[in-house]
Amino acid sequence: MPQSSPPAWYPDPAGSGHLRYWDGTQWTEHLAPMPVAALAPAPAPEPEPAPIPAPSAAPSATGRARRGWLIGSIAAATAAALVTATIVVIGIGGAGGSSAAAAENLDDRYDWTEPMLDLEPDHVFEVPAAYDLDEISADYVEPDPESGYIDTSFAVAVYTDPAFTRRAEATIIQYDPGRPIAVLPREMDMTIDDVRYKSEENTGWGLHDEYFLVQRLDDEGAALAKPRVTRFTIANEFEAPIVTFSTDAQTGDLHMAWNEVPGATRYLVYTSSLDTESSLRMETVLATTAETEWTSTDQTLEAIDAPFVLTQNDDMDLFDGSSADTIIAGWGTGGRTEYYDFGVIATDGTRYSPYRDYDAVEIAGALPYEIAFDASRNAKLWGDSGYIDGVENLQTSVYFTSLDGATRSTVATVDLAEVRDYDDRWVLPLMGRGTRIGEWVPLSKSSTPDLPAAIAAFNERAAAEAPTTGGTGFSAVSGSVAEVAAGSKIAPETELPVFGSSEMVTYLAKHLIAQTPVIDVSAYVSLPGAPSLADALFEALLQNPYAMGVESYTFSADGDRVGVQYQLRTAEAQQLQTELAAKVAEVVASVVDEGQTDADKVVALNDWLTENAEYDHRALAARDANGGQIAPNDRYAWRADGVLLQGLGVCASYADAFHALAGEAGVESVVVTGDVLEGGRHAWNKVQVDGTWRAVDVTWNDAPEANEFLMITDAEFVDSAARAEDAEWMVDAWLAEYATR
Repeated sequence: MPQSSPPAWYPDPAGSGHLRYWDGTQWTEHLAPMPVAALAPAPAPEPEPAPIPAPSAAPSATGRARRGWLIGSIAAATAAALVTATIVVIGIGGAGGSSAAAAENLDDRYDWTEPMLDLEPDHVFEVPAAYDLDEISADYVEPDPESGYIDTSFAVAVYTDPAFTRRAEATIIQYDPGRPIAVLPREMDMTIDDVRYKSEENTGWGLHDEYFLVQRLDDEGAALAKPRVTRFTIANEFEAPIVTFSTDAQTGDLHMAWNEVPGATRYLVYTSSLDTESSLRMETVLATTAETEWTSTDQTLEAIDAPFVLTQNDDMDLFDGSSADTIIAGWGTGGRTEYYDFGVIATDGTRYSPYRDYDAVEIAGALPYEIAFDASRNAKLWGDSGYIDGVENLQTSVYFTSLDGATRSTVATVDLAEVRDYDDRWVLPLMGRGTRIGEWVPLSKSSTPDLPAAIAAFNERAAAEAPTTGGTGFSAVSGSVAEVAAGSKIAPETELPVFGSSEMVTYLAKHLIAQTPVIDVSAYVSLPGAPSLADALFEALLQNPYAMGVESYTFSADGDRVGVQYQLRTAEAQQLQTELAAKVAEVVASVVDEGQTDADKVVALNDWLTENAEYDHRALAARDANGGQIAPNDRYAWRADGVLLQGLGVCASYADAFHALAGEAGVESVVVTGDVLEGGRHAWNKVQVDGTWRAVDVTWNDAPEANEFLMITDAEFVDSAARAEDAEWMVDAWLAEYATR
């Protein structure tokens, strides 16, 4: 090949029968199928999908091959030849693309077609394109300045989640201008450590339990008013395990549990990440087990003769490049967190299930990884002795890098029994509450004559200085609900306010308010635009203050039912709901009138709460002393009735109460959850005022400097108030709609 030949796809000189990519200077290892002959035109739309047309015979390679854009793993895998693949034309009204289901979907921003289920792994899609993909790309995207890579998702893309945030490994290629765009799988089958996670014979689709083909341009290259979406699945002998996640509040370790898959003998605890710059997916198998649960307890780098570890949740870091701490210190140049997932693959040693990809950053991003060394160094107040002189100068926070690469902090504690005696100094094990990481800190003996009293005073001071966050999560309980009732398919009627971004969420919310023990969601989980069941359930839990005290939940193995365990007996919950609704109506009637603007109402409701409620420091301290478990008598402090009926609560109570009041006053609001970077889990609100979303933190407005966090932008949470939202409080597809402007 002449060195002057432009980068493009050409017939493979090695005689593989495929195309091989020439990068302008040398042949690469990237292969793609030969072009196929023109297919028969797609049939006209019918009420029912037309049969899939059979492919024409594949001719020898002719003509000029267009540049191929590789999305996902492009290293060593070879795409299946088109002459043996099943080909489906995807087009407006074409086969495999009937919009018959579009009238019934849960996200009308898209044109949802009939799903295509149980396809073969070597399945190939063709998207009609009367335009030149090379030429038209300049109207939509800029190529990467270094690699020349062009992201073709402006035209066609494949995703593995219904929110279209996680790209599948696929080849998107147009062989000649005006020819259809071919969509082919490019999935790997082994990790870089040669651990297999797909069957040897499967070089196509099948790693994921579902895919979404999204077409954003029409046949002429114009943007569609609604992107056209086709959900498809691949035939598999094993079902993907359904995984639930929980965190050990005392240690910060991750626990995963899943349903038993008939026929499987082992399970692979799998994690992967997709680098969108290089289009490479990196896979890791964290563990192989015959059990149906796994914990990250053993994922550590041990410290010699220390009560803490150097790193925990090792090999689970969810950032590429440098951590925030390293970048700030000037030792790193950049990093990012995107496209990380967890899942479990079932196998019998030969056959492998797909896996359901769970957003790893959402699940575990805030979990501890290692000490943030630069932040920790800056927190030290060294004395004249060369050590810390007096525990009053000892930092009350432990700064750590979390799995998502951010720097976070937690309350520092010192265990007197683990203090080391070295000559003129005590060496203290400074550990972070809720983690297993820590560091040694020297304390001069001359400054600390009574060590036990000094350590006790330090631990008390550190706990008192902790920010008023107090957020908590829901523990997921694994297991089957097959032996439980089949589940209710009818949403109970209620006069109480119900909040939700979709019909599926409000359906779940009504059941939670009524304390339904088993909820049948089979009518929703397969609808076009449906979020994952876990995603919808968490929104229903967090956005509905009248859902009183959910203890835990369980998914059935088929994903069609969810079993819920409640903290209160139904009669108690109903009484509490009645009292809460009456109090909400009373408060709104007392401070809101018809002449007020939405902004006026927000101020009035915020001020009523800060004047009539107090932060429940006792309940928070009791929870922390109990290993993160909330005592039954203290559960009010995490519900709306805490601040509204008892005048006491932590952040979750303030946020729920404000949400209930705002709804009664006619102000659109949501509860937001996340992490205060210097404090831990927290909850606050957002309100829509004059068509714009603004943040409100009533908990922190209840302070000497009142209303510092009232109707501000997300960016105005700075310094000790800096925080990161998680994705639990709203289904993923709608999160971006609540960003402040």
